Amino acid sequence: MSTRRTRGQGSIYRSDNQWRALLKWTGPDGRVITRSRRCRTKAEAESVLAQFRGVRDAGVTENASTTVSGLLDRWLAIHEGDIAGSTQAQYQWATNHIKSRLGHVRIERLTPTHVDTFVDQLSAAGLSPRSRRLIRVVLSQACKAAVGWRLIASNPCDHARPIKLERKEQKSLSVEEARQLLSAARDDRLGVLWLLLLALGLRRGEALALRWSDVDLTSKTLTISRARVKSGSKVIEGPTKTARSTRTIPLPAFLIEALDHHRDSQQREYDYLIELGFTPARDYLFTSVTGTPLDPDNTSKAFQAFAIKAGLGRRHVHELRHAAASLMLAAGTPLPEVSRVLGHSSTRVTDEVYAHLGHEALRGAVDRLAGVLEPTQGQARPTPQ
Repeated sequence: MSTRRTRGQGSIYRSDNQWRALLKWTGPDGRVITRSRRCRTKAEAESVLAQFRGVRDAGVTENASTTVSGLLDRWLAIHEGDIAGSTQAQYQWATNHIKSRLGHVRIERLTPTHVDTFVDQLSAAGLSPRSRRLIRVVLSQACKAAVGWRLIASNPCDHARPIKLERKEQKSLSVEEARQLLSAARDDRLGVLWLLLLALGLRRGEALALRWSDVDLTSKTLTISRARVKSGSKVIEGPTKTARSTRTIPLPAFLIEALDHHRDSQQREYDYLIELGFTPARDYLFTSVTGTPLDPDNTSKAFQAFAIKAGLGRRHVHELRHAAASLMLAAGTPLPEVSRVLGHSSTRVTDEVYAHLGHEALRGAVDRLAGVLEPTQGQARPTPQ
């Protein structure tokens, strides 16, 4: 057996055909912490011993080895209740992928090579770059928490290969196409929903979660505080995507008129459903033909069918949000106002600029867009049938 010891700095020794790195120290809580690992070469053992010293110098306080699986469970637990249900479901989906391949690995042994190999396996399994990046972000955030908890000295994901995404230019609607859509919307049962998405740039889930109590026709405002999204086969309704997504937006005159017509039309529809024995969800702005809250996926399919019928080709409902931003900017609306109307998250500096804007200060933003979209004199406004 060959041994090399340095007082207080650990030791490496050889036994048969293997080398071992060993370091013991007393943590801040008075407990003895031991790190030991078998290595193939002396150079590897020396490198591992240096890592152990880094862990010691970082002030790691826990002696018990923690696996990646255990770390993810702890990380998920602290987020429960603090994030939207759809985000929690995404995190759970990502952690399931991580656990299946890396769950058994002790976090102090997790290296950038492990992370790169893991991402390559995800690619070979057919996962898209966006999905791979989400999974790696979750792993990185969990490891970042482990550094904060002093379980490891550094985050192995920081030195792993980045995952590049191809940025595709989002489709939008021209002013002519937007007017064409609004003209066709007056003959569509969900026409006012399409109008609301285009005029205010709401996210699909935000619009589907709207209640009549969120509409204040006296102050001419709309408050967005919830989102209705799909996670797998389950529909989840909860908080908006981010804190900045919860907002109050002024309503232009043509939207107020359209909503007023929509409420009357909806009441007639609900009276008929009650005669048939249904119990419609009266508080929602938009419901299915049987009076139930709208399913996000079915709403997207309904819009695709509507867009084709309107002569706009195959379109996705999210294009309405992008079109709203493009049209507001084309109408000369300042970027800070556009960001607040859309409820975008932003950089800290930009957010400081936006923070002072109240909903009345945004009225110019939606009024300018109204000037672009509002039907010209003599042209019928889109109202539900």
